[in-house]
Amino acid sequence: MNTVVCAKTNQDIILLDKIANSGEGEVWTTNWSGMLAKIYHHPTPERFAKLEVMITHQPDDPNKQLNHNSFAFPQSLIKDNKGNLIGFLMPQIQGGVELIDIYNPRRRRIKKLEVDWHFLHYVALNIASIMTTIHREGYIIGDVKPQNILVNSQALPSFIDTDSFQVRHPYSSQIYPCLVGTEGYTPPELIGKDFHNIEQYIYHDNFRLAVLIYQLLFSYHPFSLGHWQGAEDKPEQNELIKRGYWIESEHNLLTHNQNTIPLNILHPALQKLFKKCFNDGYSQPHLRPSAEDWFYGLSQGVNHLKVCDQIDSHVHSSLENNCYWCDRSNKLNADIFKLPTGIKSTSKIRIKSSSSTNYNNDQTNLFPKNKNKSTQIFDAIFDANNIEEILKQNGKEITIIGQVINNITNGVLPHKQNSQYLVLQIKTIEFFDNNQEYQSYNIQEYQPLYIIVNFQKFPLFLNTINNISIDLYLKVYGKIQVNKGIRWFPRKNIPIFSIIPPFLRRSRGDRTDTIIVRNHLNTPQIFLENLNQIMVLSESEAKSLLSFSDQNNNANVNSQP
Repeated sequence: MNTVVCAKTNQDIILLDKIANSGEGEVWTTNWSGMLAKIYHHPTPERFAKLEVMITHQPDDPNKQLNHNSFAFPQSLIKDNKGNLIGFLMPQIQGGVELIDIYNPRRRRIKKLEVDWHFLHYVALNIASIMTTIHREGYIIGDVKPQNILVNSQALPSFIDTDSFQVRHPYSSQIYPCLVGTEGYTPPELIGKDFHNIEQYIYHDNFRLAVLIYQLLFSYHPFSLGHWQGAEDKPEQNELIKRGYWIESEHNLLTHNQNTIPLNILHPALQKLFKKCFNDGYSQPHLRPSAEDWFYGLSQGVNHLKVCDQIDSHVHSSLENNCYWCDRSNKLNADIFKLPTGIKSTSKIRIKSSSSTNYNNDQTNLFPKNKNKSTQIFDAIFDANNIEEILKQNGKEITIIGQVINNITNGVLPHKQNSQYLVLQIKTIEFFDNNQEYQSYNIQEYQPLYIIVNFQKFPLFLNTINNISIDLYLKVYGKIQVNKGIRWFPRKNIPIFSIIPPFLRRSRGDRTDTIIVRNHLNTPQIFLENLNQIMVLSESEAKSLLSFSDQNNNANVNSQP
């Protein structure tokens, strides 16, 4: 038996059975309960520098209280008996099957799995919530594919192969790229690119997530089936992705046939998200829905599912009178939700249980027997204009929807004299005029929300944040800090872009170089630590998210079905 050493504790680890071997390395079971060891064939200093960042900065596992590992994150480096770094320890994921075994009808019948549309919605919902957690910590998954996601019988997924993630050092601009990708999941703008030389962003993962969710809900890839209407031969899948041709694209070159499933069987919120990702997001990748957007859309979808009156394994939208799956199976003489012999449907029990409750911002567990309160990863959504309520959230992590009023670049905060900041302000209450005569509108005893970025600490934010213009709608996530002592002093040559409330505009004048915040006003702030905390929305999206949040808050709901 081989013996290696844990670099964190200097304790011996015995390698027992080799369970996987690839060009990158070997994976072994160990004598440490619930832990696997990955040993690299060709260790490099860069690889271990990346792993050190991951070990030090772990995402919060949303399923920790359910005793489920949502991701097999590195826990410690491993040394050989000469003290050389050779690999790392990670949690062992047990009791799961690959994602393709869940969404592929033939494979789930072979494995005798009970899977219906309700179960598939839940798997997609939980993948979205886990990816939100990962993105919030600043990681990009990169190699998103079905083989890297295992799912258990509770519809709880686990991400493996996490050492391939793209990692950004949280205190510098150092990027450790994701070097691998999978055909069919690479967004069009990255096809043919050398992953060794590019930095990936959250919107690249957003494309991959949309493909996975489509496969879960429809059982096939969105850029595959369909009747080709073009003059030339039907392009390969990668070429279809590169051109933006899918079955619901505006080009109408790929159309439905008897084997394809129409998008309109989904809840309208999900239809919109798919179109936004694959149509709008084709030329403007930053418009692709985030993992959190998918969570909210899938929550609405799950809340509008019902069991078919004829076949228990058929679950369809409650917005439709007829069961689509019955109509399809009668037409094609093939039922993709036919259960394996000996397997009985539990859909009525599950959907009855989930219909008695609703969804809040907790990670979602499919079955009612696990009633443990899980870690909150989706926090309450607040309207940026509701400053009084935001102030009450001091110290809490929340999501805020608002419209940009000011973009104050290169400002210097008095308590951080050497730090370059940008401030996005939601609403202006006080300002100076050109003669620096103080104009005070003491409307309330608090200031509007400030979103603050330290460009010395995070220099790569500069270009992105500077492009955020006045009147854009933003979704911002972070911890609220209420500051009672920030003062902005008059300063020349600081570009300040202001739009003040309509009832003050007639007396606005031209004010371009100075702004002040009085000491006694309470100022709610969010300090950005990664770009995944901020997202540009359309007006309709902003209103939709706020409306969804209001409905959930009014229902006083919880996420356990």
